[in-house]
Amino acid sequence: MIGIIGGVVGTRINAPLKKQPGPVWRMLANAWPWTIVVFFVWLFGQFAIGYFFNEFLMENAVLIPVLILGLLVVSILAGYGHDVQKNERAEA
Repeated sequence: MIGIIGGVVGTRINAPLKKQPGPVWRMLANAWPWTIVVFFVWLFGQFAIGYFFNEFLMENAVLIPVLILGLLVVSILAGYGHDVQKNERAEA
């Protein structure tokens, strides 16, 4: 699933940006580097959390894929918002 999302996003590399930044894109652009950091911290940190709190993770098994995919999508959107905002500054 992550590979499919990465492949779809990869098709937009070096493509012209068509959206005008709105308030949502500006908020995501400001969160850009931290969304990917949180994604990787959770991705690798869940093993340590699972070691100490295994029962919690087993009871909430749906939390892991939803959180990983959700953080991945938010990271991609934040990166796109960052590019849109950077493009707006370059044109101004």
